[in-house]
Amino acid sequence: VRIVVGALSRWCRTSGLDPKQVFVWQCALCNNQFRVQERRSRGEWESFRTFKHMFERRMDHTKRILSLMAPWDSPKNLSRIWCVFEIYMALQRGHQFEVILPDEEDDKFQHALETSGMQPIWDLFGKVDIQQADAAAEADKHNILRLVDSNLGSQNFSDYSAKCEEVNAAVVHRLQRWFVKLAVDSISVRRSQGRQIPLEAFDNVAWLLSTVRDDEESWEQTTKMYGFAVQAAEDSRSTNTEAYASVLTKYAAHLSRNNDAIARDICLNKAGEILRRIQATDTVTFAEYLQASALRQRSVGAYDHQCQLLEEARGVLVHNNLKNTPTYASVLRYLNQCYGYQNRTFRERREIFEEAKTTWENIGCKYSMGYAGLLMDMAMAVYRSRDQRAAEWFEMARKIYVRLGATQSAEYASLVQKIGRHRVYHDRHRDGLECFQEVHGIHRNVRLTKTRYHAALLADLASCQMVLKDAKSQSTFKQARNLVNELQNSEENGSAEYATLGRLREKLQRLQNNGGRQGPPPTTPQSGDAHGDPVRSASDDELDRPVPRMLRRRGVLSWLCGRSNEPVLPGNRRRSCLQCCFSGSGCMSGLSRWGRRSVPPAGESSQQSPPTGCGCSATRACACACCALGLLCMLHP
Repeated sequence: VRIVVGALSRWCRTSGLDPKQVFVWQCALCNNQFRVQERRSRGEWESFRTFKHMFERRMDHTKRILSLMAPWDSPKNLSRIWCVFEIYMALQRGHQFEVILPDEEDDKFQHALETSGMQPIWDLFGKVDIQQADAAAEADKHNILRLVDSNLGSQNFSDYSAKCEEVNAAVVHRLQRWFVKLAVDSISVRRSQGRQIPLEAFDNVAWLLSTVRDDEESWEQTTKMYGFAVQAAEDSRSTNTEAYASVLTKYAAHLSRNNDAIARDICLNKAGEILRRIQATDTVTFAEYLQASALRQRSVGAYDHQCQLLEEARGVLVHNNLKNTPTYASVLRYLNQCYGYQNRTFRERREIFEEAKTTWENIGCKYSMGYAGLLMDMAMAVYRSRDQRAAEWFEMARKIYVRLGATQSAEYASLVQKIGRHRVYHDRHRDGLECFQEVHGIHRNVRLTKTRYHAALLADLASCQMVLKDAKSQSTFKQARNLVNELQNSEENGSAEYATLGRLREKLQRLQNNGGRQGPPPTTPQSGDAHGDPVRSASDDELDRPVPRMLRRRGVLSWLCGRSNEPVLPGNRRRSCLQCCFSGSGCMSGLSRWGRRSVPPAGESSQQSPPTGCGCSATRACACACCALGLLCMLHP
């Protein structure tokens, strides 16, 4: 009772309401609980229809719902199915929905804002699951779940349900908005009162803003929050501290996502100087600085240097026994990506992937953006090999974004675009088209329509439309070309961005020449897309033509090539030599499009990649022998 009364009193005070004029209906107090308990003691239960009718009538009459969050990081009401369902119904009916906190819980939230950070919020979002929520009467739970999704089986209500996930996402999304408002308001009030605010508080609020929301307003608020942090550090003369270096490092990451390379480099250089000056090179902050520096190297194509920095960051965390931290899992994810840029095999990357996956799970972050991103990375690493795990990892990542209410973010758009490419690769062009159209809508909402990522999306969309004989394909191709031209004219000739746009232009030309079918893949690793996606950038992630199963057999041909049963093609594509011949690569001629396009990986000389058609190191005589024995290759298991 004390918690409820305290929360209501605080809400009246902060809302400027007179408690004597406010009337609250609470089911636990207004429903006759003695009568309910008496009937239960006799083995009788109030019908579900009675309770449903009662709460709907009250909700529609008041049109204002208050949800009590206590404790703030693990509220009891989110574990009760009636409460979750009532929140969802209030949102669906357009009623005013507010979250309230008692004073002691607000104090705990403010303390977390200044110290431990906002990770408990993500843990909270992962716990919102209407199918796993409790009910006093099992029959009530079954009835509510049937109301949400009538197709759920009567025996097992834990089966996956898209409609139940929609409920979870709606509730989480509303809670996210409330947490962001609570955090921003806290900083605004304290600044207006002239109170000193720890740098960690600015840092945590900025992280919350950039992670939960992905629109222009949130970008501006995040930038403003980092500006407040820098100003506060200068005013308090605390610019020579680890906390200030941490703020600069994360500010640099924010600027990098906003394509402000000059300001990013200034922040990173200053953060590095501070950390070395105060000898804080064995801390989590220094590891985060190394990770941010590694991502800067990736943006200019310096993959070897990127890998060195990530290995150094990993060593710092291992040396200080900080392996069970989100920073360590994040470093492993980017290291795994770096291995992809270096064209290492999935077998070499699997160990890093498994360690990163285990780390996320051990620290309870299975419902985090980082974990979803890791799953997406590994799906990208194997999806060309028709590995069934690719579809599973893509779907797992998508469910996490849905659960977190992050389906209107640039990261989610990147994921759905890759899922679309995966479906196109498996000749599911209509399914792929649906994904690309969904991404198109997200790009409009988050204002990405003037970026190369949108140009890459238009290329994918036009390719699908052309294969499906859609009349809109030529118009989409034209939009993509015009956008690429516009973006390339604004870039400096010779820059990494200019080169990426040039490759995208070539891709568009190939697509038109091939009737929408994807041509040969690029032979050099690219710089990655806007959100750290692996292996290829959003504008250069080519899709190979599906190859008949018979031609994917590996046998005598591969043995003759001397490549351990797997000859290596440019861009780390693996297929039998006979497959190269049948797909138009032409091992025998050595003058085919594959041979002409072969470019050695970064750091290798051209002599290391002889100009054979498939790009492998076999001699031309060996390739001819392979073609002569082609029948054996096809029949070999």
